[in-house]
Amino acid sequence: MRVLSLLSLIALMMAASPAAAQQNQWPNLGNNPQMEAIGEDDVALVVAIEEYIFLPDVDGAIETANDWENFFRRGLGLSSVQVVTNRDASREGILRFARQAAEDVGPNGNLWFVFVGHGSPMSGGEDGGLVGMDAQQTVESLEARSLSQGELLDVLESGAQARTIVVVDACFSGRAGDGTALAEGVQPVIPVNVQPREESRLLVMTAARADQYAGALPGKRRPAFSYLLLGALRGWATDGDQVTAGEAILYVQQQLRGVPGRQQTPELFGTGEIVLTRGVVERDPTSTPEIRRPVRTPEYPPEYFTDEAPEEVEAFEPPTPTAQPELREYPPARTPREGSTARGFTWLGIGTGLAAAAITGIVFGGRMMSDSDMQRQTNGESLLIGSVVVLTAAPLPIIVGGRELSRVRQHRRLDEELRSPEPGATVGLQFSGDGPRLVLQGRF
Repeated sequence: MRVLSLLSLIALMMAASPAAAQQNQWPNLGNNPQMEAIGEDDVALVVAIEEYIFLPDVDGAIETANDWENFFRRGLGLSSVQVVTNRDASREGILRFARQAAEDVGPNGNLWFVFVGHGSPMSGGEDGGLVGMDAQQTVESLEARSLSQGELLDVLESGAQARTIVVVDACFSGRAGDGTALAEGVQPVIPVNVQPREESRLLVMTAARADQYAGALPGKRRPAFSYLLLGALRGWATDGDQVTAGEAILYVQQQLRGVPGRQQTPELFGTGEIVLTRGVVERDPTSTPEIRRPVRTPEYPPEYFTDEAPEEVEAFEPPTPTAQPELREYPPARTPREGSTARGFTWLGIGTGLAAAAITGIVFGGRMMSDSDMQRQTNGESLLIGSVVVLTAAPLPIIVGGRELSRVRQHRRLDEELRSPEPGATVGLQFSGDGPRLVLQGRF
């Protein structure tokens, strides 16, 4: 018992650890987002590279791309969503799909571009690049096989869209998600001056500053920035019904601020007051929900909503008993009458057994007197065995029957008392080391 208790305590301590708590609190983003579909005219391009040919993989990139597609289609209501993954996401492939997206978007829609993968600084540290799937682990290859941020924005801004929204779930420090350098010699070239252009219709959200690296979500093998940003856009970043770009980035920054072992500060370039989602109902799963008043609807009368303090209600105090009540345990002790009944059945069984043995002896004795010596010896042994069997087995049914009859009468009497108790009598359970017991209080 002590071993089981110790194991249970260890399991509870493991479940209560911060890592386990963080892992259990993150919900699945594959369900339908509850929000207003305000993106019918928008176009979205999602590029996710999980399996690089020569560079470390980005765990969870494909799952993240699926969650972004789910957000665009089932949340914002987009009909034009293109997802490009792995071998299709070379430098040339990203440019080709970006040009196509810029051509498809109209003047009333927004153009969304999401990249999940590796980032690397370009020469001179003045710009950052989105690393293509076929880049090798050399400084020259990283620069040659990466799409620079400036070139990408030029292509995206060539469209007629009302606003361009870029989400870069990568860092430009040239490091992987665990902080290691993508290639020897690239880490010292930190692009501290990398900043997207700020234009009125351009909004860029990046996973980290230029001298930081983008890591995984605590407790899960997937990029942290996209997951938290998607949650923020679904309503985690607000107590209202709409989410702005500033609120979304602020929520992600707060969630990543306490992650041990790394510094990751997402950044926003553009106007933070831009509303990205409306009609959201989801709330932050990492915080305790606040108690909210009911929404004023026609179903509630006006007098239901009041700011007045509730009326004080006197607490109920049970009456103090004048005398110590009588406590009886169930089943109650036998009364003298019931005990004598049980004893009577017991002696009746014993007497019946003795009588059966005597009759058996007389019968076998008469036969023995008329038989030969060998037959007498055989009959004597049979008589002895038969007497023992009869003497042992005959009283048992009567004894058992007498005891059961006594218990039936006892339970019947108790049932009658419980059905018609006197005023003030109560019935309850009392727990002790021997288990629960039925306790009767008062007179029955």
